[in-house]
Amino acid sequence: MENRNVSPDSPEQFAKFTHFLLRQFSNVRPLAKEDINLSGRTFIVTGANAGIGFEVSKQLLDLGLSKLIIACRNETKAVTAKTLLLATRGEDIEIETWSLDLLSYNSITAFADRCKTLDRLDAAILNAGVSNEVLVKTPDTGIEEMFQVNYISITLLCLLLLPVLQAKGSPENPGRLVMVTSDMAAWVKPPLNEEQPIMPQFKNPIKFDRPTQYSVSKLFGQLFISELARQVPSASAIIRIANPGLCRATGMAADSQTFSGHTLFYLTRMLGKDPSVGAISLISAATVDWGLEAHDKLIDCNKLAPLAPIVYTKEGRKLANDLWEETLDELSFASVRDIITALEK
Repeated sequence: MENRNVSPDSPEQFAKFTHFLLRQFSNVRPLAKEDINLSGRTFIVTGANAGIGFEVSKQLLDLGLSKLIIACRNETKAVTAKTLLLATRGEDIEIETWSLDLLSYNSITAFADRCKTLDRLDAAILNAGVSNEVLVKTPDTGIEEMFQVNYISITLLCLLLLPVLQAKGSPENPGRLVMVTSDMAAWVKPPLNEEQPIMPQFKNPIKFDRPTQYSVSKLFGQLFISELARQVPSASAIIRIANPGLCRATGMAADSQTFSGHTLFYLTRMLGKDPSVGAISLISAATVDWGLEAHDKLIDCNKLAPLAPIVYTKEGRKLANDLWEETLDELSFASVRDIITALEK
């Protein structure tokens, strides 16, 4: 299905809080089975055990998806999600639960290697993420956990899955990779010391601020993917960015003890969408043919919309280029430069 529904707003207009509020309460039509044919296809959804990821999984199966891989750190929760998803469906649906711990590089690389054994892989929706109210360091790397999971680990998984999607897809139907972002990416100005490298300032922040750290992790994802999409041809794999909006029942800030956490919790209760609505943008990014105009945009409320305003500025392009190089150096242990070079051919 081809879709040309494009938001007319400029990046600055789209990023306004008033525009965000309008989108939170806008009606979004779910995709219909007669428009999308997922029969015989295999999708991966990370963080599929609850919230938006569970709703994405549910709706994909409703659209006729034949095989779903639930990628989750907690095996018990993954099995529970599988049971719930299968409860009202026939035996022709195949759901597998695979272990994926985004705090562990070994787990990420093992997961990507396992994906190579699949007969086909049509799409991967990278939905999992974290939002901590206090500074927590990743045991294996010593990196602040939000920056580790939401940016570094997701980027590594993205790069490792791209050649798998290329190999398991076809020229007529290339594999699709969907990175999930947030409205908060458009509201942050990264507090950077321009005399220092970018990533160390967030890997181990001197002053931890939850909203800033989370927003930066999502903005950096947009900057990196915008650069990656310029270098990887769509014939190899289609890369998309999707924004579900602020959704209820995701577990974020539910047990918070801080002011910012309480604020997020009550904002979510007052303004949050149902996860079933937020899921539509992720599914649309993975299934709809958005054409070449999706190159530097995101899918939001089932429309093409601009990324964070900074992405389109001279400052943003420099930031993206510097971040690109630092990220590839950070992940050099996985030979990511070689992966990108191979995809470019």
